Amino acid sequence: MENSSFNSIDFTLLASQKLTQFSQDAKLQSLVRQGDQQVINSIFEEILERPHTFGDFLKRYIADITYQNYDDISDEELEEFIKYAFAENQMKNIGSLTPGSSTALSQRLSTWLSSPITDISRQTIFLFCFGLNMDEDAASVLLTKTFRTYDFYVRDYKEVIYYYCLKHNLQYPGMLEWLDIYDKLPVDETETAHKSTSMLKDSFSPLQESFEMDKEQFKNYLSILKNLPSTKKKNRYSQHEQFKYLMAGVESVLYKKCSLENKRERLNTKRGQKLLDAWKDTEIDKYQRLLKSANCEHISTLLLTVPYNHIVIPENIKKLIDQGLIRFPSFSCSNLKKKLEDRRDPITRTDLLFGAFLLCTGGNDYSKIPPEKLPFVRRNDFEETVNTYLESCGYGKLYLLNPLELLLIFCLYQEHPFEYLIALWRYATSN
Repeated sequence: MENSSFNSIDFTLLASQKLTQFSQDAKLQSLVRQGDQQVINSIFEEILERPHTFGDFLKRYIADITYQNYDDISDEELEEFIKYAFAENQMKNIGSLTPGSSTALSQRLSTWLSSPITDISRQTIFLFCFGLNMDEDAASVLLTKTFRTYDFYVRDYKEVIYYYCLKHNLQYPGMLEWLDIYDKLPVDETETAHKSTSMLKDSFSPLQESFEMDKEQFKNYLSILKNLPSTKKKNRYSQHEQFKYLMAGVESVLYKKCSLENKRERLNTKRGQKLLDAWKDTEIDKYQRLLKSANCEHISTLLLTVPYNHIVIPENIKKLIDQGLIRFPSFSCSNLKKKLEDRRDPITRTDLLFGAFLLCTGGNDYSKIPPEKLPFVRRNDFEETVNTYLESCGYGKLYLLNPLELLLIFCLYQEHPFEYLIALWRYATSN
């Protein structure tokens, strides 16, 4: 494979692919929301059939845009092409988008190419977007179609900068320059107003629609992001505080779900009863005082004591879990302590998805909802709750074509969604 093929990339084709992909995504997500089991299962099957390593996807991407035959590209040629492309785009041996990082591409490339896509972080995806000189359309297709994750997130200043630089071909040096500009923007301590994601999208839309660079308008948007309450340090919107509130709610739900026999007595009936009483209490302050002290040991133990009535797991979902295409959080006592008490580990998107699902399906009272409406009400409640937590912790909204997020919707349409997810979690953590 000749390096000159790098110059024959068809970006018109990529733009067309993005429009087609967005149309298909919108249709599929609509059908998933309606609980179309045939569509959901067909997506699961498609995920199982597709190549799963990052190298496979990059090889297919390069073959498509350079009109090469996929089978004619060897692993060695793939590595050579990537190194050449990075060097051509002012990123020779750069292995991280973090300014000042010493990570070298040559140290990580072989590992990345052989890794399952579930092990590839968003930051690594964006690294290759710059290294392979993608535009914003190609990057969107890579995020949504290949990695089945959400598109550029308008609340995340880094992703906004990546978008702007890819759109206007500012490349790696321009991206570093804009990160530096963001760091030097002043913080307005008097600004406390929360801005919804839809409001931010409206503010960002002119920058997306314009073909011309508008540095001042872009700088103003970055200033808005820097002064969001969720961006400022040591505030009530911080990831760990949000996760603590969420997990205390989950703890109370688990007490509610477990039997009143000796298992719960062993876990401190007094605390459990307080949480259950607070859960029903209309005084939010009383509940929030209890939310400051989620008990990691109780949560991890209660998860193993919730009965789930011998639920049978479909074979295709077992395969997705066994192959690592769907992963659940550990939620062991030590894992939760690192997140809730020591704050050593970051709060992941998966943590929030799993916690919010347990909170909604186990804590809300649906006894008065007609059976034919119940799945849709549960789905709406879950989407509203999880999107609130995701947004407050700096993540994009629920993306229903992601394997785990699709699975959660699938669970919501089962007769006992809470117990169904617990059964899946136990299968995943025991294997």
